[in-house]
Amino acid sequence: MPLKLAMRGLVTWVIEAAALGILARVLPGVQVGDWQTGIVAVLVIGALNALVRPAVVMLAINLGLVPFALIALMLNAVMVLIATRLVPGFTVDTPWTAFLLAFGLAVLNALVSGLLGINDEDSFYRNVVRWLERRRAPASDLDEPGTILVQIDGLAEPILRSEIE
Repeated sequence: MPLKLAMRGLVTWVIEAAALGILARVLPGVQVGDWQTGIVAVLVIGALNALVRPAVVMLAINLGLVPFALIALMLNAVMVLIATRLVPGFTVDTPWTAFLLAFGLAVLNALVSGLLGINDEDSFYRNVVRWLERRRAPASDLDEPGTILVQIDGLAEPILRSEIE
């Protein structure tokens, strides 16, 4: 399992570094000196997020999914701005540009990870969403019979089988 986690981390790091390189060319106001700077910037952003996210999760216990996602994106934008102060050669001109960069990194990471079939079972956000949903369901409702409605759009059969197991 540690090797799998390390490989997933390495692949995610490469995806994020490539995404940063692409977004630096597309978004005005984002400058990355060279590819080494991009790799270090992604590492710093990831490390900052790893340090701050547990506190955000504790504060976001009672928030819904949409406010939580917006707060997470704003937090990522703040981490991008902090990284620009820590990594020479990495600059972002405005907080709005940092937000767009954070959003673009999240979207590109999700798309490429999905295309590569990287297992997101250990994903931070997926675990947070599950935890938040468990906390929102009243315990008394779980003891009474009821109806379960499941809507599945575009779910691959192997993923469904894995989740049922």
